[in-house]
Amino acid sequence: MRLGSIRKTEARNWPDGKARFFTVLFISLCLLLPQAGFAAWSSNPIVVAGDSEEQRRPQVVYDGAGGYYVSWQENNGNGMFAQHYNAAGNATWNAPVQLSNTTDSSLQQESTADGSGGLLVAWNEYDGKDDYIQVQRVNVNGTIAWAAGGVQVINAGEPWIAADGTGGAIVMSYNGRFVNRVAADGSLPWGDADNAISFSSSSSATKIAPDGAGGAILLWREYSAFDGVAVQRIDSDGNFVWNSGDPLQISSDGGSYSCPRLIPQEGGAIVAWYENGVVRAQKIDGDGEIQWTANAEAVATGQSPNILGLASDGAGGAFIAWENSGLVRAQYIDTDGQVVWDDPVDMSTDTNLDDIPQHPAFIIPDGQGGFITTWSTDDQEIRAQRSNASGDLLWTATGALLATGTDIYYGPKLTSNGLGGAVMVWVDDEDDTGTNIMMQGVSASGVAGDPGFDEEEECRSSDGWCFVGSLGAFQATPSAGMVWLCIAGLIGIVTGRKR
Repeated sequence: MRLGSIRKTEARNWPDGKARFFTVLFISLCLLLPQAGFAAWSSNPIVVAGDSEEQRRPQVVYDGAGGYYVSWQENNGNGMFAQHYNAAGNATWNAPVQLSNTTDSSLQQESTADGSGGLLVAWNEYDGKDDYIQVQRVNVNGTIAWAAGGVQVINAGEPWIAADGTGGAIVMSYNGRFVNRVAADGSLPWGDADNAISFSSSSSATKIAPDGAGGAILLWREYSAFDGVAVQRIDSDGNFVWNSGDPLQISSDGGSYSCPRLIPQEGGAIVAWYENGVVRAQKIDGDGEIQWTANAEAVATGQSPNILGLASDGAGGAFIAWENSGLVRAQYIDTDGQVVWDDPVDMSTDTNLDDIPQHPAFIIPDGQGGFITTWSTDDQEIRAQRSNASGDLLWTATGALLATGTDIYYGPKLTSNGLGGAVMVWVDDEDDTGTNIMMQGVSASGVAGDPGFDEEEECRSSDGWCFVGSLGAFQATPSAGMVWLCIAGLIGIVTGRKR
């Protein structure tokens, strides 16, 4: 609902006292409506969860409508939590929502958008004897969609999660080599946790990505069928569809493979990994056909990365980034498997990188044909850099400074708004009494704070009231009582008559 500009009413029909009374009444009542548009983004990061508890392993997910979800684990026995923030950086729920109902949640949790404005979170639990994976869905209004404590999907630990595009998810375990699907209603169409589907008899380094058709692309290091990097596509019914159902080998055999990562590409995937000093990449189409050189393209040689990540270029290629000699370095490979830049590009002139997260994501598409990457420094800083497809750095040479902390030891992880900006989350032990989950945005121009959004479009698409004027746009979510009081004030103004 949009309220346009309020025209000045001719005063000749109004006694001055009554006009002033009802005008003040109307404005005052409407200002009592809960408002969602007063900005919380600033040059200082937002404390998502900050008390004496042990906050761990945050994830951040763009909700597709200008807002962001943050999920995390509390290591005090309270389990998994999530909070939602709107585009202005304000928390939209009165308090974080507890996703689990057990004290046994572990540090491993992964999250993704459900495609309908909500959030899907998978985490590892331990009952004192065995590990198992739980999944929960939470709606944008903060209501839990499934059974309290989540749905048990796999009787093995350490999850990876990919949305199925219909409100559910496909979950892959690191331990136990299983995959299963949970539907939008919380049911398990492929079978219960005891009957999850096995994709290998001996594997490690698993990862998953959605295939865009209700299924997923699975990636892992295979040791049984062969010794190399393997992929497989599983459809929405739980069938393996590539290579007659057997693992598809995309690397040479018997190499030293590290950090395999993947991004989805039109039903297939681009996969990158590190092998004996060489960063390699391979592309597989939706039918499981290898598209680039057998045993993969050499993206960069003479490298020694600890961590590696990918971001789509939006045109069938990928930006590949890795940590090397105290900085983040990147290269671009196009849809045909051609390495585009003459040499890898360093994301900073400083070599004081301290950490990037072991698991995705520290590199993301910027929505404008380039990418954004982030890291923490040994000076306890959070920095980020943006590059275009030509390898030009768009922010300051040392990386945009987003925050300075006290003892940063996990993160940062980031998500993109598709407008050239991003939001990062990390853990900082600010006062030595507990750990805090911190969040900060960065604009398309590299300024810390508001990551940017189309405020009028976001306002118009909201469920609440939308006020658009010369000063911008803001949303208000009215309670029933406030709505009627506000309407009463408006009626009082409109129907006021001279006695």
